[in-house]
Amino acid sequence: MKLSFSKLITIARGTLLGLFARRAGWPVMIGGSVELKGLRSLTLGNRVMIGSYAVVGRDVVLGNLSSIGRNTYVDNGVTIGDRVSISRNCSLVTSTHGSDAPDRRAGRARFVSPLRIGDGCWIGTDVVILPQVTEIGAYTVVGAGAVVTRNLPANVLAVGNPARVIRELPPLPITQPAGRSPVSQPAPDTQADEA
Repeated sequence: MKLSFSKLITIARGTLLGLFARRAGWPVMIGGSVELKGLRSLTLGNRVMIGSYAVVGRDVVLGNLSSIGRNTYVDNGVTIGDRVSISRNCSLVTSTHGSDAPDRRAGRARFVSPLRIGDGCWIGTDVVILPQVTEIGAYTVVGAGAVVTRNLPANVLAVGNPARVIRELPPLPITQPAGRSPVSQPAPDTQADEA
């Protein structure tokens, strides 16, 4: 396998990041000018990629074989499953401030609720996921430019502003990702007794 110099640099950044993160698999590829707000609370699986100019908040978990695209904002408390693709220019927002009290209108953010994105999801370019959303089901596809205002079930295609389900997708077989995910539950013991 031939590696370019720029790819080696992105892997080197990821390797250095692994020294400080809560947990980091290998290889981890980090693009240039990435802002990691909660490095010590960051958990990364194996073979993950964070694109250039991305901003990643505190208590973020990124599962195996998953990626965060260029110029994407991931707020605090987001758990991203295995084999998830988040395209460029997305915003995954979990914090907000109310408009009823003057101190909240002044811009003091308050944490609303964590967001969980299930395994195998595909979040298209320029998608915005708003704070009241707590779950995007496994193998769900969110079309480009969608604004997600409520939870989405598994195996659906959602598009529009606000995002709405336009069709169900056929369920995909569950496959074992490469390496062990920080998101997945441990597999039950499958060894047979030898007689």
